[in-house]
Amino acid sequence: MRKTYSKHFNPTCNFQVAISEGILPLKGEEQNNDYESKSLKILHDYIIKASKESDTLELYTSWNGEENFPLTNKTELTIENLTPENLILRDRELLIIKNKTFTYTT
Repeated sequence: MRKTYSKHFNPTCNFQVAISEGILPLKGEEQNNDYESKSLKILHDYIIKASKESDTLELYTSWNGEENFPLTNKTELTIENLTPENLILRDRELLIIKNKTFTYTT
């Protein structure tokens, strides 16, 4: 059975990934240290790789238990414009990443 992390995700999402440990900075709370930079780079690389399997990816951040609280912001970017810095989100911000170069294979 697939767990739905938040009602804010598109219900047609095939895969969802959650962080159980580690720290990703929230917007306005960045420490700008090596640990954050490395974490953001790992997430960015993961998203780039996942974009080869999907035309749309969604990233959402919230504290545990607050997944369905109202959004604070919703942003859309193309995969070509995605940088690790774009992955620093506000609490309860939804980032939708579109892959315009994705082609379905059958």
